[in-house]
Amino acid sequence: MITAERAREIANIFLAEEVNAQPQFEGITGEITRFDEHRFGWVFFYQSSTWVKTRDINDAWMGHGPVLIDRRDGSVHALGSARPEEDMARFQSRYDAETIQKDR
Repeated sequence: MITAERAREIANIFLAEEVNAQPQFEGITGEITRFDEHRFGWVFFYQSSTWVKTRDINDAWMGHGPVLIDRRDGSVHALGSARPEEDMARFQSRYDAETIQKDR
């Protein structure tokens, strides 16, 4: 099991390696704007550093879903942007099934 602090570190590493490293984002970084805790772990929502400063829709990144960090092992799961709630529900169901089986 990992802590919320470690989950945030993992999410920031994901942003640095997978998002910020993309050439089209030169000079702009992804910043965590919100996170939610669930039984399965944490979901981190992020947005461009420019949008965080300006709150101007023209500075917002579109099509980037949140990142889920599994509390069991710190694994990273990028969620879709269209329906992240559905992705979270599927992950929760799978997590519950795996956790219940392990506890028996």
